[in-house]
Amino acid sequence: MKRIKNLELFHIHDDNFFHSNLWNVGNCFVIDNNYESLFGSEMEGLNREDAILSYDPIFRREIALEEIRKEKHPDIISRFHCIWLCDTKTLSYWIGQLPGKVYRVSATGIIFESSDNFLCGEEDRSYDEIKKDCYKYWEAPFNTEMDYYKKEILFQGKIKVLERND
Repeated sequence: MKRIKNLELFHIHDDNFFHSNLWNVGNCFVIDNNYESLFGSEMEGLNREDAILSYDPIFRREIALEEIRKEKHPDIISRFHCIWLCDTKTLSYWIGQLPGKVYRVSATGIIFESSDNFLCGEEDRSYDEIKKDCYKYWEAPFNTEMDYYKKEILFQGKIKVLERND
C-alpha cells in the first residue's frame, strides 16, 4: 500500500446503483471502513461455508479474496470497504469492462494496486481452487504488460469529484 495526495485518477460509477448521491461534481467525501462497496454490502460477515455453497462465481471469488486478505495481508484495504480507481493508462480497459459514467477525481489517502489479470475465471471451479489463485491478487507481482493494462486501484481516503464524463 502507499499514500497518495491529490492524485488525479478515475472512477467508473453506475448512477443507477448505489451511493449515487455522492458523485456530483464538486462533492468531497471519505471512503473508509464504514463505507460499503458493491461487495461489502452483500458479503460482509459471510464465510468459507457460505462461499462453498454458493453457485455465484463472483461471490465465491470475493469471499476467498477477503479470507486471504484477513489471513495474510490484514493491513491492506478490504475490497468490501473501498472504491476502485484507475489511471489514464488503464481507463480504456475499465470503460470496456464496467457500466457507468467516468468521473475524474482527486484522491488523497491510501491505495493498493493489483490487477484484474490476477483474478482467474471462477466458473466450474471449487472454492479451494479459487482461493489458491486469489493469493496472487494480494501479492500483485506485475510481471507482464497485461498485468499493468488491467491494473485496478483499491482506495480509501478523501475523494473530490472534479468532472463527470458522459
